[in-house]
Amino acid sequence: MATAAVLGLSLHKNALVEEVQTAQQRIDGLENSPHAGAGQLNQAVQARDAALQQLRDQQSRASVHLLTGVAATLGIVLVASIAVTYFIGTGRWCREVVETYALEDELLRESQALKGRSFPWALTAILTAVAVSALGARSDPATGLANSGAWVTPHLAAALTGLVLVSICFFVLWLRLVDNQMLIQRIMKRVHDERLARGLET
Repeated sequence: MATAAVLGLSLHKNALVEEVQTAQQRIDGLENSPHAGAGQLNQAVQARDAALQQLRDQQSRASVHLLTGVAATLGIVLVASIAVTYFIGTGRWCREVVETYALEDELLRESQALKGRSFPWALTAILTAVAVSALGARSDPATGLANSGAWVTPHLAAALTGLVLVSICFFVLWLRLVDNQMLIQRIMKRVHDERLARGLET
């Protein structure tokens, strides 16, 4: 996400598109004007061609920015989904172990509470990444949508805010994963003690 943001900050594609359009309008006006001189028309054509060249130079960086943004979004969705899957799987394991060995219900409630406190953070990270990508698509002049330049600032603000928010979400998820692992270790210790008390293999 940070790489995509840095690449995006180096782009001025919308401004160049507007510059090309303005230059083309000036050329069209000069061509239709009986008072326009050849020098004026030549200058307008040169200005348009220069803006077009700059736009072409930016196109490759814009493509890298787009692909990096898509990769970041997919990565965030993947990591958050893995965290959710982990909590679902270990929650089921905790239930089965607690019921099999008749352990304290508190262990199961703690597992469910950890799962419940983790899902909103994972969902927030996913929705944030999708929202930033959607705003990026809306601000891309290549889509041909009107007023794409007006969406550049909201996309930038969402990207920078999203970077911070996703980082916080992943940090909280990491803390929940650590707590869950400690809970699993406690359950394993209780299972060990219970099997020892029953004379079973440990």
